[in-house]
Amino acid sequence: MPDLNDESRSRTYTGHLNSAPLTGRAEFFAAEDALEINAGGQTVRLPYSSVQTLSHENFTVRTETDDGVFEFSRLGAEEDWFYDEFLKALNNMVQTSFFETGAPLLEIEARCLLTDETGQSGGRAVVRVFDESLLVLTPDRNARRLPLVFLKTIQNESYSVRITFNSGENLTLFEAGFDLTPLLDTVDLALNRLAKKRVTDLKTLLPSLASSEIARLTSAYRMNTAIPISGIPATLEEAMRSRFTGNLAVTYPRLKTLGDGTRLALGFAAVAEGEIPYSETSASEGDKASAFSDSADPELSAGSSPAAGSSDASSPFIFWAVLPSEDHKYAALELCLPEEAAAATYIFRTGGTVEDFILLFNRDFEACRFRREFLTFTDAELLEKASGAYKILVDRTPSLQRLRSLSAGRIIHSSPDTWEQKLRKVFAGNSEDLTRAAVSPVTPAPTRFCPSCGCRISSSVRFCTECGKKL
Repeated sequence: MPDLNDESRSRTYTGHLNSAPLTGRAEFFAAEDALEINAGGQTVRLPYSSVQTLSHENFTVRTETDDGVFEFSRLGAEEDWFYDEFLKALNNMVQTSFFETGAPLLEIEARCLLTDETGQSGGRAVVRVFDESLLVLTPDRNARRLPLVFLKTIQNESYSVRITFNSGENLTLFEAGFDLTPLLDTVDLALNRLAKKRVTDLKTLLPSLASSEIARLTSAYRMNTAIPISGIPATLEEAMRSRFTGNLAVTYPRLKTLGDGTRLALGFAAVAEGEIPYSETSASEGDKASAFSDSADPELSAGSSPAAGSSDASSPFIFWAVLPSEDHKYAALELCLPEEAAAATYIFRTGGTVEDFILLFNRDFEACRFRREFLTFTDAELLEKASGAYKILVDRTPSLQRLRSLSAGRIIHSSPDTWEQKLRKVFAGNSEDLTRAAVSPVTPAPTRFCPSCGCRISSSVRFCTECGKKL
């Protein structure tokens, strides 16, 4: 048997391909963002963003994609090599799509059982622990990034680990070996680092505050999430407000009077200078409109302007405010970005209670690392970004799909008074001033479950990818 760890071997494989676009003898190569296939003088690229499932059985490597089924066979002794390289390349692309870079703190293989809003799924997975998340990399679109900031409980239960999250996901890992201590210790290490980062963020935001006061504030501040200002100490709210720049400095005082101000939620995140998620290339044309003029709003002279020189260039902050309408049918998102002015207010339907919408928004804004294009780009635009990496993240974050389906459009910042009038109209149910149609509602794939083991499976497979039973 060839050595799977032999990195000097060729990465071009020869075998038989059975697919709609190409059939016959072919060569295939697992590139960084796609499987490259050559057969009969024709070349086809199979982007990892189109992969729905990847399996290996009966001497065949099979992948279901958005463009149909591809079956690779007659690979001989290199069959395992090819599957492993295909899977590794897919997992690395998924990891990149989740904005996790560098080596994980720990990597293990385990069988997993995941429950989220789409139901229950399971199977073998590569599990990677990072400073801020758990990556559960199954060879399908059930792969997930689970932010540790939402971790609720973690329990060691007879050779298995059960983890619950405030965001609604539940994960059980088993068949990960007899000693689960390294996994538990690594997650604990990551949680401790998150706690220290939370303290560091607050010290950066409030440099003059005593350590005892910082410790008290950590109980009110959940990292990278928005919480109602009714639960934020006045000291923390004022510190955030003093750093508002651009349009949020103008709109924040008005937000409290334009909807249900008692439910206004405010959040912030500190990001490294080289990791700022906003740039001219990340903004759509509609978001590049002119910002408010500082002199256009007299409230700026009443103490709401940002403190000069208050920003820390080594740790820039992103701030955001979420305001529900009086009837709780709509919510407005206002952003304050480190390097540019957000030129629009983003409008969503809440789809239920304000509390549930805030939780949904917190989960998904963190998932897309505070990149606004995930909230507004069409599916076609997402596919064009970063070789399909944006689409991979959306495909594997069901709650983000739901949030995108709740998008109602944007109000472009022109003048403060005009902006206020338009927001009032939108909150009253008049959408004529929104500049862009909502993102197309998500049409979920038909749900199908194996009659033998009960696991969720693709609607097009002929064998259960979990237990192997013929369907």
